[in-house]
Amino acid sequence: MINTSKKAIHIALLGGESTGKSTLAKALLDSLGGILVSEFAREYWVTKHGLFTSADMCFIALRQSRLEHLAIARSQTYIISDTTPLTTALYHYWTWPNLAIPQRMLQLIHTTYDLVILCGDDIAHEQDGMRDCEAFRTQQHIDYQSYLHQISMPYIAVYGSVSCRVAQILNHLNP
Repeated sequence: MINTSKKAIHIALLGGESTGKSTLAKALLDSLGGILVSEFAREYWVTKHGLFTSADMCFIALRQSRLEHLAIARSQTYIISDTTPLTTALYHYWTWPNLAIPQRMLQLIHTTYDLVILCGDDIAHEQDGMRDCEAFRTQQHIDYQSYLHQISMPYIAVYGSVSCRVAQILNHLNP
């Protein structure tokens, strides 16, 4: 899928905590160029001292979506999203399983991407003070797979080292 059009190719990275999304996003940016849309929730987490409400989750999803739209308006090559509103919706579910996900957030999770990458949970789990345990990461991976199938969103799963993951993605983009 070599990009010969003026429309940027939008790549979304999904995966549980400590699956290498941010590292992979930067490696893809180095390989492909384009614009990186960083994970807004991480910086917002710091300002909120880790205390999110359901309304905060909706704000995060809306902000992440807005950052993606701004990148789309600026890029003609690649846009690499370190996360998506789907991630925020799933965190809402994991945090408050008995509370309905806000309708606006549910609308955002159906954003269409040119390529969705699910990062495998096969790398070492790194605790950074914000993450849960490795068992939770495994559950997240299962939930991502299940939900992506449920909404019929095509994706490729990548495993191995960062360089192996980049090679898998480049092979997919340029068969």
